[in-house]
Amino acid sequence: MNRNFPTHWSPQEYGAGIHPLSEPEAFGMAKFILDHPNICGMCAYHTHGGIILRPSMTKPDTAMSARDINLYKEIGKVGTELTGYPTVSIYEEFTPDKSVVRRGGLMDWTYEEMGIISFGTELWDLERTAGVPKEGYYNLYPRNEEVQQKVYDYVKANMAEKGWRDWKPFDHPQLGKIEIGGMVNIWSYRNPPGSLLEDMVRQNILFNLKHAAAAPQVKVDEIGVTAVGTDLYKVRAVVSNHGYLPSNLSDVAVANKVAKPVTVSIVVDGGELVMNPQTADLGNLAGRNERLYPWSPWGQQWTANGKPVEWLVRAPQGSTITVTSQSEKGGTHRRTHTL
Repeated sequence: MNRNFPTHWSPQEYGAGIHPLSEPEAFGMAKFILDHPNICGMCAYHTHGGIILRPSMTKPDTAMSARDINLYKEIGKVGTELTGYPTVSIYEEFTPDKSVVRRGGLMDWTYEEMGIISFGTELWDLERTAGVPKEGYYNLYPRNEEVQQKVYDYVKANMAEKGWRDWKPFDHPQLGKIEIGGMVNIWSYRNPPGSLLEDMVRQNILFNLKHAAAAPQVKVDEIGVTAVGTDLYKVRAVVSNHGYLPSNLSDVAVANKVAKPVTVSIVVDGGELVMNPQTADLGNLAGRNERLYPWSPWGQQWTANGKPVEWLVRAPQGSTITVTSQSEKGGTHRRTHTL
């Protein structure tokens, strides 16, 4: 499933499949994502390494949107605080040979095509748990005898018969007399002891919940009504994004023209609309992510997270108007006012 997605797909990639989405599991996941355009975030879980990975898989940070990079770094900090896992770029820190990049990944498809802020977490870090300093993000096995001894001691003490097999003689039909035993990769490097599983899952789910809580939240903040004549009223509404993420999620979504604008509409019960279209297009609304620090002419420039819209309506006193804001990522919100 890890290399079977359309973006940068290559048949030479390990695990690529015969064509993009050729595997039913990958196809099912892609269909679910496409069928739910309100998805605001994604995290794919893997083992192992004890790190939170972010895009890109194929290009350096300098080739990405600076605002998107800032978003990834700020949300990634939350993940690091909750899990202890560092957040790193797949290309920058997790690709040993930059001439051989990883292709066809789920994360690049969801972010580079749809602009969804996406992470991939490598669960469980045996070396760090065994007391080995983290010197690199792609050190998957012991680097020297000292590291090897610490890892072996931890596995023997904490993983019982699952992670370690005592050495014993064996008469091999081709190789002759040999010994078999040692560490069992799938129950040592790949997976943690059962006693650690619940806490590890809990920490990572908390990160998912924090990421979900960063979603855009578009609301009708206020409705102002001014009488300008007999049964004639000027209606002014302000629609704002109260979420951390912008309503478009990312610059990539705007560049790829997949970001849907925020719209606001009015319904007059018992009256009529006299001036301006019933539905107004507000474009994209910024999130709180642009407002981490006080505004400065030398810092990140702020864009509007709220916009007004006005209508002229004719209706008798006591009639009601309903103003509704709609955002693909930020939800639907409505308010009613009595004239």
